[in-house]
Amino acid sequence: MNPSSFFNDQGYYLAKGLLPALVCTELREAFLKEIKTYQGELLRQRNVCYEKHRIASSGFMNNPLLDVHNANYDTFEAFNTAIQRIFDQPPLFNLVRQILNATPILIQSMYFESSRGTQVHYDHSFIKIQGEDAHAASMIGIWIALEPIAESAGKFYVYPKSHRIGTSACSDEGNRLFDKYLNVSTQGIDRGDQKEISYVVTGDKILKALIAQEKWDKVSPDMEIGDVLFFSGQILHGSDNPVHFL
Repeated sequence: MNPSSFFNDQGYYLAKGLLPALVCTELREAFLKEIKTYQGELLRQRNVCYEKHRIASSGFMNNPLLDVHNANYDTFEAFNTAIQRIFDQPPLFNLVRQILNATPILIQSMYFESSRGTQVHYDHSFIKIQGEDAHAASMIGIWIALEPIAESAGKFYVYPKSHRIGTSACSDEGNRLFDKYLNVSTQGIDRGDQKEISYVVTGDKILKALIAQEKWDKVSPDMEIGDVLFFSGQILHGSDNPVHFL
């Protein structure tokens, strides 16, 4: 099965060794040299605010960076160059274009030194494309392994075929639970506090019931340096807690 067919069927695709190890290593080294030693504030993924590094007892930065492709990083010469080199890799661009069947546009980028663990969720509860009702249908996420990802690091996971929710491929009860989840998520976003604990807990309970209803199995792909995981904007995913967290 070719990448596009597998992606359309399963909702994700793992491209082993897609990127040269050298460009991945260069980016990690530039991060350690220029970014991790930086004492100022940078835009963060979790709260979309500017703040200084939060370093866990493990020594890892645990407040990931947001929009590292942005021009604001041009003062970090080595890091900015390495970021652009990653995104300019023809195999990466060509595979994204093949999966989307369209020329891709980079909307958002992040840099994680270490996972903190992420609750299972659908991205389209939080990311919207202006002017498009079915905003998730043409959106894909890309996870690039800049180093081998050990089990203890808190591995990324997906629920294959969960991108089919809301269609006749899923049960009526599953689609009802999905609508309920979207309603809870929308309420939190409209109130400006989608991370409020009541919405998080309620949404998590609904998703667990949805997973059980549809009998979806969790997949945590093994990833080595240069591997790239493509996942649908409509697929259920998250990441496990690392054993070294805090």
